[in-house]
Amino acid sequence: MSSLSYGEGMEELKYGVLLDEVQWDYDQKVYPDYQEFYLALKNYNKELDQDINEEILYRLNFKKVNIEFNYAEKVNGEWVDVRKRFEIESSQEVFNELELLYLLNNAIYHLFRNYNHIHHEGLELIESTKELTYELMLGS
Repeated sequence: MSSLSYGEGMEELKYGVLLDEVQWDYDQKVYPDYQEFYLALKNYNKELDQDINEEILYRLNFKKVNIEFNYAEKVNGEWVDVRKRFEIESSQEVFNELELLYLLNNAIYHLFRNYNHIHHEGLELIESTKELTYELMLGS
């Protein structure tokens, strides 16, 4: 996690960047539970000789967040850019980064299941919105 800021009129503390040190591909599968996802995430990072930082388990101070991202989709034989936006809500009092990544994976897997290696590169705060919103940074 890096810079912190308070949004105008927002009570929750906002983190400038989240999950930027975690390696993940969104084309894996939908995970039925949090623990299975955590094990898969740890194994994936271990294969890349990277450790999961314990900070991924620290509580964030928000329960709901909007996620926005762009991706390319084939429509009528042509590749077009698509912009998605959706809300994710924690099942707990507040998120931790692991739960956020788990719910995000399960929410967008269907978009990327036929792609090869849609890499997670972090979540970056979009400060121009009134609601708490992060841009999902993707790579291939």
